[in-house]
Amino acid sequence: VKLKARGIGSTIVCKDLSKIDFGTLFTHKNQIEEVFIENKGRKIQTLKWVRKEEGKKRPADKSESSGSLTNISRGDNQNVFNIYPESVELPPRNGVYFQFKAFSTEVGSIQEQFTLTTMTAGERKPSSLFNSMFEGSFIKPSITFSKKSMSFQYVWQKDVDAAPINQEVDIIASCPLTVSFSLFIEGPFTVTPENITLEPNGKSTIVIEFDPRKKEDLYSGNISEKLWIKYLKHPKNDTFTVNAEFCYPNITFDKSIINFGAVMNDTIKRVSLNMTNPSLMPIEYTWFLTEDREETARTEPLNEIFDILPLRGIVEPGQVENIEFSYFALFNTKFDVNA
Repeated sequence: VKLKARGIGSTIVCKDLSKIDFGTLFTHKNQIEEVFIENKGRKIQTLKWVRKEEGKKRPADKSESSGSLTNISRGDNQNVFNIYPESVELPPRNGVYFQFKAFSTEVGSIQEQFTLTTMTAGERKPSSLFNSMFEGSFIKPSITFSKKSMSFQYVWQKDVDAAPINQEVDIIASCPLTVSFSLFIEGPFTVTPENITLEPNGKSTIVIEFDPRKKEDLYSGNISEKLWIKYLKHPKNDTFTVNAEFCYPNITFDKSIINFGAVMNDTIKRVSLNMTNPSLMPIEYTWFLTEDREETARTEPLNEIFDILPLRGIVEPGQVENIEFSYFALFNTKFDVNA
């Protein structure tokens, strides 16, 4: 008895590829999955993946600010998913690995449909083996700090050496993927540790050090720097503001020059200025006079030519003190002194 049979279906064997779910992944990062497809038939088969542009699906919009994803609008040349190789001739009893790649520069969720077709020698038209839906949700790495910013204050103290000041702040991973990043900040600040990896919802405590000794002058002032967060293999950067205030015993004047002008001989002229203490501490002051050049023809001491009232005193924080300068004019004499 002769038996004849004709099979139906395909001799191409692989796992279920109806859905290729990449899950949640970072933007700007290639995600690759491999699948093995085998030809168990007796003929060479040409396998080809075809993208169904009309089959692209995108979910409804959601707000990114709420931590959810948005849909992605893309042009024809901005495909998120790709397959390598796109086509291959597969001999009998052989298999091939296909690479499925996902890559996006935008945040959001997207689905794309592909069809795997096959064609054997002598066939004019390829036949469809199965449809595969590719999908993935793309996010950016993100972290949050336990406070919005950090502020330091250094207040000068007499006979007390300046020393570094430390503060701590917690960093929490606010994305559903493991996130790695580096920290960097300019002086007079330093940060430890500099490299951190956090699991989802993980927390790490960092220490920021402020060193007031790195300020070269002794003027009060403020400085603001950014702690930079640079994510590993991702272009996104975040910042955290760090402020510092230097408080030294400083005095400000409403005039920088006291010009008595021309004064008649043997008369006295008085000019005043306001002296303000903008510091956080009381300031004890004493006035004294010095000359820029020697006056060889003059024998009178400076304190008989100029007078300052009050000569010494204490100015409380925020207080304004009025200082009076007096000049007793000598005969045809010019003076240039510093107070």
